[in-house]
Amino acid sequence: LPFAWNEHEEPNDYGRYTSFGIKYLLNKHGFEVISLTKTGHFAAVIAQLIPLFIYELISTKNKYFNLLLNFIFMSPFVIAGFIISSIMPRNRSLYFNNVVLAVKK
Repeated sequence: LPFAWNEHEEPNDYGRYTSFGIKYLLNKHGFEVISLTKTGHFAAVIAQLIPLFIYELISTKNKYFNLLLNFIFMSPFVIAGFIISSIMPRNRSLYFNNVVLAVKK
């Protein structure tokens, strides 16, 4: 389940649930949560959201021009984000997705 990402699968992107909300809803409807894992961490999310924001600003309908723009404008942010997110503490208060394994009681 997505948590911190842009809308996708439009127009069928209906919700962003916290890990607490997911557990609550599953328990309420008769499921037992076996495991719930948050993917990514605060620094990694920020490191990917900045290039995504830049892409949304500069993208065009020309895929070759987009590749050039991506290389020039986004690559430095992606590389810097990869380096920074690999050395920063793993704060999981902001994350990409929740991966849940649950069984019906």
